[in-house]
Amino acid sequence: GSMFANYRATSSAMTQALVICQGYADNFDDHYRDGRNLLLCGNIGTGKTHLASSIVQQVIRKLGAVAVITPAAEIIRTFKRAM
Repeated sequence: GSMFANYRATSSAMTQALVICQGYADNFDDHYRDGRNLLLCGNIGTGKTHLASSIVQQVIRKLGAVAVITPAAEIIRTFKRAM
């Protein structure tokens, strides 16, 4: 499965993304309480899904939470239908 330990950072930007995502997961309860979100943006193949899944895996294990991963296109479609 996708976990931080098996994420392969092949650039400094990917290493920075890993550090940020790991920190977000480590302090998720504080971020959730304060209403802070994390938006992952980047080209195909940069590891966004892997990092998001790693956050989810850690948060589920630590807090027993439930997660939904949704593509941005689906969020936009949902907002358009609501207008």
